[in-house]
Amino acid sequence: MLRAIDPKLTKQNLNNMIENMLQNGSKVILAGMRSPDNMGKNYQQKFDLIYKELAEEHDVIFMPFLLEGVALEKDYLQSDYKHPTALGVNIMASNLYPYILQAIRLL
Repeated sequence: MLRAIDPKLTKQNLNNMIENMLQNGSKVILAGMRSPDNMGKNYQQKFDLIYKELAEEHDVIFMPFLLEGVALEKDYLQSDYKHPTALGVNIMASNLYPYILQAIRLL
């Protein structure tokens, strides 16, 4: 998304990865991302739907936004304002934890 790759290509690549993991018997947790406003409304709308659509199509566990509570929070981002700091990663891990537990219950 940050490289403005066509959302159709992103969706196709993610779809292929999900299919491969499911064929191997893996439990899949699909952690969503969101496009920033500066990508434009059209791009943003197309990109932001990818994860929810794929989760529904493949009936996998869906975490709506991996960077919830971290994105746009300077205290949790490195100086490039894109990558999380250790504290940001801790928040992401805490947010992801219930989805991991859900996957474990499905084993």
